[in-house]
Amino acid sequence: MLHTVTFSTFMVDVPPFWRLVLAIGITVGVTLLMVWLFHGRVLALNAKDEMAKDARNARKQAAEDAGETFDEPPLPAPAYELSGRAIGLTTTAFVFLLAFVFGNFWQASKAATAATEAEAADFARARVVASKIAPDKGGPQVVAALEAYQNDVMNQQWPLLEHADSPAAYTTLVEAGLPVADALLEASKAGADNAPEWESLTSAVDDMFDQGRNRVDALPNRAAPGALAVIFILGITNLVLVALFIPVRLGANLFLMGMMAAITALLLFIVVEASNPYVGATAVHWPVTGTSP
Repeated sequence: MLHTVTFSTFMVDVPPFWRLVLAIGITVGVTLLMVWLFHGRVLALNAKDEMAKDARNARKQAAEDAGETFDEPPLPAPAYELSGRAIGLTTTAFVFLLAFVFGNFWQASKAATAATEAEAADFARARVVASKIAPDKGGPQVVAALEAYQNDVMNQQWPLLEHADSPAAYTTLVEAGLPVADALLEASKAGADNAPEWESLTSAVDDMFDQGRNRVDALPNRAAPGALAVIFILGITNLVLVALFIPVRLGANLFLMGMMAAITALLLFIVVEASNPYVGATAVHWPVTGTSP
């Protein structure tokens, strides 16, 4: 649970701009550091492979010229052949997991938006209908309970949604609905269930509760931070392998790998921003007020 709380707190407390700066800085920094440290060694390794190959070919030619049998064992394959396989594997894993996780996050964001908008619409309809019920039949009490529900959503549930705390959000949702249920029960005892507005009121409240559950259901799974960490590791690993085993001149290598790292960081940033539909520049808000709770 600690890693989830820490990640959620980071998402809430650090503005999106600085999250982007951190993503680019860390990704580009690690990649360029690897290029700077190992560029010369990789070139030397490639040169060593070529020298060994040339020396073996020379010995083979000399043996053939002398009419002798050349029976030296073959040389190992060059390092870049194995590295190509490794780069292909990490690239495929990175792209697949990135697309899969982002797709799930995107669907959750759409579900959160739809549920929040529907819940707010049901709330507004229920409040209007409840205001038509006579005071002696409990109408004002139902309106007050609905307004208390709205206050709980804005001031208690929303911070829990931002921190992706599903258990606490569910508990708060249930507790917020109890006063509404009690007010409806008392209104029914007072005879409000005979009013023409009663069926519309109870239908709106039931739908509001259902959409509230759907809103909480849209929170990311507890495994989301772990999945994001795996994507980050795969992205960095792929960049490092490309930087080390497909070397060009140092200056060009640093520039090109820096560009690749920046693009990878941007992709990682987009996925992280989509991980919780209630945090970030595109966060879902409670539409009755039009502002973030």
